[in-house]
Amino acid sequence: MILFFFLFRKFSFIVAWFLLVLMIYKISTLERDYVEYDPFEVLQIDRGATTAEIKKQYRKLSLVYHPDKETGDEKRFMKIAKAYAALTDDESRKNWEEFGNPDGPGGALMILAASMEFDKGHNPEVQERESDNVEIPMLIKDLPLLAEKNKERPFCHPYSVKTRALLHSHLSRLQLPRNTLDQDRIYVLSKCPGLVNEMVSCVSQLVALARMGRVAHTPTLDTVENVMKLSPMLVQSLWENKSPLLQLPHFNDDILRHCLTKKRNVRTVRDLIAMKEDDRRSLLRTLSDEQYIDVLNCWMMKTLLP
Repeated sequence: MILFFFLFRKFSFIVAWFLLVLMIYKISTLERDYVEYDPFEVLQIDRGATTAEIKKQYRKLSLVYHPDKETGDEKRFMKIAKAYAALTDDESRKNWEEFGNPDGPGGALMILAASMEFDKGHNPEVQERESDNVEIPMLIKDLPLLAEKNKERPFCHPYSVKTRALLHSHLSRLQLPRNTLDQDRIYVLSKCPGLVNEMVSCVSQLVALARMGRVAHTPTLDTVENVMKLSPMLVQSLWENKSPLLQLPHFNDDILRHCLTKKRNVRTVRDLIAMKEDDRRSLLRTLSDEQYIDVLNCWMMKTLLP
């Protein structure tokens, strides 16, 4: 009996590992190489620009770079047109502002959430509650980029959707019910470091197999990078393209908008500390004196770390 149980656990592990490799390979074949760019920089506008300001700037740049003009530059104009299209579509703009690309979060997070480690049928430690039937749908309403309607297995399975929602809520810093979903979130995060390491191992083996000609497609650089980015994202509780300033205590999106104006252009902690004291205090005027000291102390602790 003990031998049977041992063999069953070993077989289940092998199947789960094989499915993880299969999912990563499938995602890697679907991803396309593309060069990241910032449409806000292309159009030379602030991130908080209105639609009217975007259109005005687009017309202004078109008069200079349109191929029919004497000063025209076809390649430059194509980038301008692409940036304009991205920022005048509400969903694409939201994705650009939050994730740095028009399609929202990539496939690596979806693969992580689909791990059988989070399926109660394969892991008895997983909690399934009656309250999930109420709390999960309510949470999904606050996660517009969750892709919960994806019909592909295992991404459409209830355990996968729930885990994905918990990870999205963690990266978006949403408050969860303390005695239910927040406990589930903590459990999911405790399992992520080992799973991410396994994903890195799977990608490495796929690269090796591709070089030996045993698989048709080599994982793209985007696939490798997206898997590697999972760990810092989860540790920092931030989407990868969110400002590093949000790691500072008491910082929020409202303060961040004031930091990213053309006048200030404060994008990093170093930029913030380099400001004159009066200018920095004016920028953070919505913080109390105690909160302001917290921000400065956080930076000082960072400089003391090796």
